[in-house]
Amino acid sequence: MFICIVAVLIAAMIGGLMAMRERRVRIVAEKGLRREISENNDGVQEMRAAIPTEIENVSHTVALLEQREAGHAVDSSQVKIGIAVMSFTNANWQTASVTGAMSSIDYDTVERFAGAYFEQARLAQLQTSTMESVMSLSSYVGHGEKLQSMSPEEARAAEIQAQSLLAHLRMMLRMTDGVQGAYKTALGS
Repeated sequence: MFICIVAVLIAAMIGGLMAMRERRVRIVAEKGLRREISENNDGVQEMRAAIPTEIENVSHTVALLEQREAGHAVDSSQVKIGIAVMSFTNANWQTASVTGAMSSIDYDTVERFAGAYFEQARLAQLQTSTMESVMSLSSYVGHGEKLQSMSPEEARAAEIQAQSLLAHLRMMLRMTDGVQGAYKTALGS
């Protein structure tokens, strides 16, 4: 009888220790996810703040290219092409997923975090294609030095690339709002 009581007490202690460990894992995982999302949100805010200026710069380049298409001389010293690039992190998400820490977090909370990381991944993909668009336009105009020597046909081809870049930038502006909304939802949980 004594052995049975000791065995039950040991089992209860082990169960209690495992519950404490699971709670600690959940707290550490959630804290890491919240910190990572908060840091990424800061970067998205900076990115979003830079996009209107980038749109303005590319719009100015489009106007110069339209002038070149018409055969007019242009002042290419005003050409500014580039984007603010953000390096999105998801190390805490990956770690929590691989180590099984996600299983200790309630379903609704995991769903909100998953939504935030999904939207973040979509913005990262758009950022990559936008960078490709920047490189494509830069191959035509350089830092503006190629603009003056462009034929009307080359200027038209470059304008098409610039319009594509504008579309990317406008979409990034809209997507940053979605990402920040998903971050807010995840952090509010």
